[in-house]
Amino acid sequence: MANILIVDDDREIAEALADLLLPSGHSARTASDGAQGLRRIAEDVPELILLDVEMPMLDGPGMARALAAQRNGYPPIPIVVISASANIRQLADQIGTRHFVKKPFSWDLLIEVVERALASARR
Repeated sequence: MANILIVDDDREIAEALADLLLPSGHSARTASDGAQGLRRIAEDVPELILLDVEMPMLDGPGMARALAAQRNGYPPIPIVVISASANIRQLADQIGTRHFVKKPFSWDLLIEVVERALASARR
């Protein structure tokens, strides 16, 4: 079971993702943009972040850069990028992760990528 932070400005998507993760034994919290995501991390460090790219206030790449700059002593947090962008692979590279899922996606694929990211972080 992992504590997962979902950062997505589409409330319906964020809540659906949180609901999807429950049967897999994970708990999830949501944030509506990168700035709120950073505040949530400061409150309780997640084991994984599901991160949208295009958001108001602070976008996904901006949040990832801010997180890397302010680590605050916590371990690296694996990030799974979620985006409809045709350039998702390049965006994931910019963020510093090899884990990404292109919208729209199947729930099975998302769970597979989440589990793979968690497993690689535990190694």
